[in-house]
Amino acid sequence: MKWVEPLPEREAERLAALRALKILDTPPEPEFDDLVAVAARACAAPIAILSLSDADRQWFKA
Repeated sequence: MKWVEPLPEREAERLAALRALKILDTPPEPEFDDLVAVAARACAAPIAILSLSDADRQWFKA
């Protein structure tokens, strides 16, 4: 038997908003790189990552 997690209540709205941003598959941007650098320093972590999840994949922006 395969277990399938139910989709979050507002998943369609979240995906539509993500697609409207047109940010998936865009080149690196210094602002996002700076944001994750600040997050890593604030958390005393060696790295931080900004990822976006659409319906079929997870994409790493920075």
